[in-house]
Amino acid sequence: MQKQEVTELKQEDLERDKLLKQEALERAKLLEEKAALREEKAALREERVRADALAREELRVRAQAEAEELHIRSQAEADERNLAREKAQAEIKAKNKQIKIKSNNEF
Repeated sequence: MQKQEVTELKQEDLERDKLLKQEALERAKLLEEKAALREEKAALREERVRADALAREELRVRAQAEAEELHIRSQAEADERNLAREKAQAEIKAKNKQIKIKSNNEF
């Protein structure tokens, strides 16, 4: 009977060791999964930061391009106004000369 008790105790010890090893493996696996999840979250945060930086840069470039376009358009409008003013002045001068010539011819 003592031999049977010893065998039962050894069997219990083996089962307990097996359970402890299984629990240790499960804990290790869980820790690995948690570490992998943390790494994924960190990579995701990094991607978000990079995406935000790219979006800000895109907005900056777009705003700069719009400002340059507005400046060019404004300059073109000013050039058109100046040309129209010069044309009107030239037409006035031509009319004045024509009137002067006509008045000189009448005398």
